[in-house]
Amino acid sequence: MGAPRILTSIHGKLFGIGPKGELIVNSTAGGLENAQARVDSVKRHTIANALVLALNAVPFEAVPAPGAGKIIIANKIVAYKAAGVAFVAGAGEDLAAVSQGGAVTFCAIDSASFLDSVADEIRLAERVPVNPETLDLTALEDTAIDLTILVGEVTTGDSDLIVDVHYQQFDTTL
Repeated sequence: MGAPRILTSIHGKLFGIGPKGELIVNSTAGGLENAQARVDSVKRHTIANALVLALNAVPFEAVPAPGAGKIIIANKIVAYKAAGVAFVAGAGEDLAAVSQGGAVTFCAIDSASFLDSVADEIRLAERVPVNPETLDLTALEDTAIDLTILVGEVTTGDSDLIVDVHYQQFDTTL
């Protein structure tokens, strides 16, 4: 298939699209490497109200599992809630991006003054590593990113949620 074709140059860095549709960028050594791990991808979802009310029991798959040899992590979520009947949310009933199965919580938005508000609201939560220095990615191979309510279910509210999940993908082999 040959070398990937370089499409553009920005400040001396060459960017292009590889044979599998992946973003490529020149490395400091001048060779080309997959740059997906350096660039945030974003998926936007509208989660219908009925699904919001059941997010603890039935997490919403926000980013599908990437396949063998790949890992995805959520770096941040931005959530929008339209004005309407407030959700009744107890302590810990926070909107979170987690690894499928919930082993790792990447980031969470406190429900206070967000889900339980009657006004339009927008919130940002950035990733907080399990360990301040590192995030062990070993167990996350081929695992999806889910949106969930961490503890229990919210009730009563009538708004849909719009959630942007910003994530990165990494190869497990170098």
